[in-house]
Amino acid sequence: MPFRIPLLSRYLQIPPVLLPGLRVTFWLRCLFTIGMIISWTVLLSLWVEQYSIDSLLWFFAADGVAALVGGLLSLWLSARYSTDEHCWLTGLATLVSLSAAFALLPVSVEGFFALSFIAKGVFFFPLSLLLYRHAEEQLSPSDARRVMPLIKSGATIGVLLGAGVLLIALPYLSEPVLLSLWGVATLGVLLLYQTRDFLAPEVHMLPPQEAQPPVTFAALWQTVRQTPLLQSLLLLTPLAALIFTVIEFQFTVELFDHYVHTALTLPPQSLQASILGDAVRGLQQVAQSTVHEIQSLKQTVISTQLMHHTLLHDLSFFHLLFAAIALLFQAMVTPLALQRWGIIGTMLSYAVAVAGLLTGYATGLYGASTLRTLQHGVYSLGTVPNHMMYYVFPPHMREALRALYGGVLEYGGMLLALLFIGLLPVVEVTGLAIIAGMVGVGLVWRMREQFTQLCIARSQRHHDPTSVFHALEFLSHRSLPVTHTLTDMLLLQSKQTPYAEQLLRTIIERQDPESLPQLVRALQQQENSEQLLERVLDALSALKGIPEFLQQHAFTHHALVQVLEGFLHHHNSYIKKQAVLLLMRIIPTQEVVPFFLQTLQHTDPKLQAIYLRSLTAVHDPQMTQYILPYLHHQQDVRVRTRALLVLWQYMEQGELRAQLHTLLQGEEAEEHIAALYTLGEVHDAESLPQIAQQLTSPDPYVRLHALIALAKCGQTQYLGALVHILMNGEKDYRFAAFGMSKRLPDHVAAQLQHLLHERVSRAIGGILHTHNHTRLPYSARQSLHWLYKLLGKYDAIMQLQHWHSGSEDDR
Repeated sequence: MPFRIPLLSRYLQIPPVLLPGLRVTFWLRCLFTIGMIISWTVLLSLWVEQYSIDSLLWFFAADGVAALVGGLLSLWLSARYSTDEHCWLTGLATLVSLSAAFALLPVSVEGFFALSFIAKGVFFFPLSLLLYRHAEEQLSPSDARRVMPLIKSGATIGVLLGAGVLLIALPYLSEPVLLSLWGVATLGVLLLYQTRDFLAPEVHMLPPQEAQPPVTFAALWQTVRQTPLLQSLLLLTPLAALIFTVIEFQFTVELFDHYVHTALTLPPQSLQASILGDAVRGLQQVAQSTVHEIQSLKQTVISTQLMHHTLLHDLSFFHLLFAAIALLFQAMVTPLALQRWGIIGTMLSYAVAVAGLLTGYATGLYGASTLRTLQHGVYSLGTVPNHMMYYVFPPHMREALRALYGGVLEYGGMLLALLFIGLLPVVEVTGLAIIAGMVGVGLVWRMREQFTQLCIARSQRHHDPTSVFHALEFLSHRSLPVTHTLTDMLLLQSKQTPYAEQLLRTIIERQDPESLPQLVRALQQQENSEQLLERVLDALSALKGIPEFLQQHAFTHHALVQVLEGFLHHHNSYIKKQAVLLLMRIIPTQEVVPFFLQTLQHTDPKLQAIYLRSLTAVHDPQMTQYILPYLHHQQDVRVRTRALLVLWQYMEQGELRAQLHTLLQGEEAEEHIAALYTLGEVHDAESLPQIAQQLTSPDPYVRLHALIALAKCGQTQYLGALVHILMNGEKDYRFAAFGMSKRLPDHVAAQLQHLLHERVSRAIGGILHTHNHTRLPYSARQSLHWLYKLLGKYDAIMQLQHWHSGSEDDR
């Protein structure tokens, strides 16, 4: 699979913990799309050859009505059945309907098509919405931003495989046999879904606190009425479906116009062997008796040798072309668009692209085939953010909304488009599609503010921690103008530590220096906990453009320097370290050296070591003469080793290495730890044997530093021992290991997450299986909190703390 390639996984920044479950989701979507492309292509070809191109409008109408019923069915099923039950009901109903269609094949062509449409639209379509529901069960919005384009590429690969199967098998298999492959793909979806936990064990998330009541239509409509964003989608969704239907219809008509077609009568009894076999042979006879030079389609790259065998062949070939173009776009462009422009910005780019493409088609720059190719290429820019947008709603409401918009309204828009196609000339229909595209651009632009306000409102619903978490993740998109709102919320809710920490994560993601004044105010609030102060300092360290911002804001600069200098005397060593690093960053260049040297000379050894460590980011050989005296510091070994760390790139490394090896042979554990830290930071491969020897030290912290140093040097075979410490160590010991593991190189940290996944998943599952999740003992809650933290499942942590916020043990 594509995402098994390490390079692509790193490019998309997919968390390693998601990969096992993502593989199953990818192939579920792929198998479903294989069935979808086979059913659509074969049924369309059968219909046209049976009833002629003049009846194409009725084919689209029948498919739209069936899917509309399927949307209503999905709306009903999602509120009343679990995901597993929903899957089996719709999957088995698809197979039964398809079997009944084949049973009617020798008797009634109309009955065959009617049951095929029921199988495809009424039952198979809800299965598609279910697969999105399955994908969402393991993703947060930030995860979805990275992996949803990849899930969509699974569908695109399904198009490639389905079209490829049709092209290869067409000369050898009759059309009913080809159509039966749809049933094989559906059965594959059911079997893979049933065995997903065995094939790829997922991290167990907290189950819902209580069963949610079914979403009635009245409650759904009330939510729509109260949400301006959903009101805009009421119009946008049918318009988008109208545009898509017009493009698809015009493309099919243009493709069929390149055939010499003759009327063929197919009595029902002839369909027993092949419903399309006689038609294909008839077309071949006509073609053989007619001297006709087949021209390639205008503005396409399709060779004439590969076209015009049958309509089924050419539809399959075009699907192959569409999928190849779309795959590149989904894997490479869509993730970047989501990261840079966010949900609404990406949807806006799609709306603008479609409006432009329709205008080019209307002015004669290219034909419908090229329009369909380009539109399919950028399609993921519209569909991926559209599906992600529903994450801001609770899961039970999310499914109802997707069934309403993705099923009922979307196919209602399709039927509306068919009505216009049947009543208006082609030119007017195209003009109507262009107008719809321009209206869509305006609607999406308007949705930017509506989505912002919806996320702000949802982020303040403290009774629903999961919605809060998801809303804050959406607010991390820089395309939403909420910087001051976020920082105001941080000041108001600073005592709610989990909520404040997530706000800070959101601020870091936005990378907006405008948040700096409010962050300084958060540091000035003396009642804030040390944990929150640490996170605020982390946020300041992660913000880019701070020096440039402070040049234009002198009072903010003065306040920040003042509060950081106060932290230099704080008892928390981490706060002191972050204060030093920030001071070195924001002090004007001409003042850095005097400030540094004076402070370094008159401060205590602990702070001296911190100051020296900060100099590793400075690349200036002239500093050597100022740092050399500290290389022979007699009071503190940390000062000596930090000076050595700074000088490593400017002096003879053999001499420096010998000093570190001497420390490793000393009697004090502090000497060993200081030397191991330095060897790990410089990634000294020549010292690997000396580092490995420390794994037998009687001091557990020496052993831990040795493991971290080996991991920093790329020795991943020792990660299993680190996993054991993180899972089973004493509280302070494993916390130390967790903090140190944050400084591992990215590729080593990814392998560590892979190793943690299975162990943590089993541990969480064991706790939830043993205890009622709403009445967990204090020790079990502490264990779950730690296990979720190991995997970065902060939404689960917030939910856990919400459920037990009133517990006596937590007071």
